[in-house]
Amino acid sequence: MSGAATRLIAGVDLGGTKISACIATPEGVIVRHRQAVPLDGEPGAIAASMRALLERCCADAQREWSEIESVGISACGPFGRDGEGRLTLRAPNLCGGLSGSGSVPNIWQAVALEADCEAWQRPVKIVNDAAAALMAEHRFGRLVGHRDAAYVTWSTGIGFGLMSDGRLLLGKLGNAGHAGHAVPARVESIGARCGCGNINDVEALAGGAALERAWGNSAASLFAAAREGDERARALVELAMDAVSAALYNLTVTLDLERIVIGGSLFFAQRDLLLPGLRDRVYGHPARGGLSVMFEGVEIESVDDPARTADLGALSIVMPDAWPAERFSD
Repeated sequence: MSGAATRLIAGVDLGGTKISACIATPEGVIVRHRQAVPLDGEPGAIAASMRALLERCCADAQREWSEIESVGISACGPFGRDGEGRLTLRAPNLCGGLSGSGSVPNIWQAVALEADCEAWQRPVKIVNDAAAALMAEHRFGRLVGHRDAAYVTWSTGIGFGLMSDGRLLLGKLGNAGHAGHAVPARVESIGARCGCGNINDVEALAGGAALERAWGNSAASLFAAAREGDERARALVELAMDAVSAALYNLTVTLDLERIVIGGSLFFAQRDLLLPGLRDRVYGHPARGGLSVMFEGVEIESVDDPARTADLGALSIVMPDAWPAERFSD
């Protein structure tokens, strides 16, 4: 091949438990791989693992690492800056020195993500994972044509990507959308502590890691028990839906949203239960009252495939506008 058809870009999705990587040409994604996030040794191990995973993708596609023009990285946050203004990752679920829970096996205070990737000697752009997923859904998925929208990832943690009047909202450090750490006012207090230190924030009440701690087993077993009528399991699931729906309601009245799309592995696996539960709570919120006009036409939907959204989110950060969307729709 030659010319534009040979162009190669890469995307990396860095989550709380796994790294997913893919490479793509204008014809679509050609190789994907994933692995667990390394959480011991030095914090530079994360960038090294991302690089190794991308090199594995290239080898499988019979392409060279040197052919990759640019890399988009979608990462869980929050972000900070080092003394030279480069982006750092300060996520408690990756940095044991911040979590205070003892569940993360390191003492890192930050991951120098941008500085570590400078050694790759090509453009690397880093965006919060929920914001990147919103970019993907806006270009390829359920948010096409919508200018006031939110994307929600409900997985190990909970995050939001936000768009107002067609503009992606990033904030001063790229941390806009961390509404998973908002504290809902109308939920029962159970003293749940989030990795960030908050008590009873949305993620502490509904995030996958928090639910597993509260239940004492996997999230899948929690939902299975809830479906079978276990009262304690059902109460935890109801509380999780209360917390997430409170965040959805608050964002809708704050940003005047027209559509909310929800993804993430936990939500997607239980979407038949969670989606109607969230809709009922948001549309029937007792405080809605005279604000009902703000909810007319508001849609709450599920993604088609959260893994695809994560892949395309990372790629969307660096994907040229001219690349045909239909090539990435499968």
